[in-house]
Amino acid sequence: CCQALDSIKYEGRSAIDLLQTVFEANPLKRSMGLALVNALNHDKAMGLPEDSDNQLLFNNLGIGSGTRVAMVGYFGPLMKAFEDRGAVLKVIDQSRKIGEPHDFYAHLRDWAEVLFLTSTSILNQSTEDILSHTSKEVRTVMLGPSTPMVPEAFAHLPVAILAGTVPVDRENVLQAVRNGAGTRNIQQYSRKVYALLR
Repeated sequence: CCQALDSIKYEGRSAIDLLQTVFEANPLKRSMGLALVNALNHDKAMGLPEDSDNQLLFNNLGIGSGTRVAMVGYFGPLMKAFEDRGAVLKVIDQSRKIGEPHDFYAHLRDWAEVLFLTSTSILNQSTEDILSHTSKEVRTVMLGPSTPMVPEAFAHLPVAILAGTVPVDRENVLQAVRNGAGTRNIQQYSRKVYALLR
């Protein structure tokens, strides 16, 4: 079921050895590097404003009646907020078989005002490709629990906001990860944070 990574034992080694995996072709190895980035940035990310109900995010993006939102990665917990505010959505999520790429990218270029982009795109190396389909007017937020809350890492990209998760209860987060828990379980031991880039 699972692909072996390699025979390297990272435990006890310098962080720089593991950090290099963020550039690997293998998404699992890249996720290890991204997790390290988030761990090294933990203290700084803890100082960011909390946005537990996504109100800062939605307000800053001007999400309201008729706002045209493109979403890469289906974020079920946000759907009610979009509905309550009267936003209009176009969604693509390949793992759930939602949407068709050609149609979605046409909407992203000519229709969307806001793009919600899953940070899983970092792991599958599609971030730059997706952003290349946006118009200059589209305001983009990178979001999800794996989002590296490091504004400098996005300076070369048209990303306006980062919305991520910072663990506050280390032991319970580690236990949840070890047991294969999903985002919802991990977030109960974390804070949702927000960083405005532009």
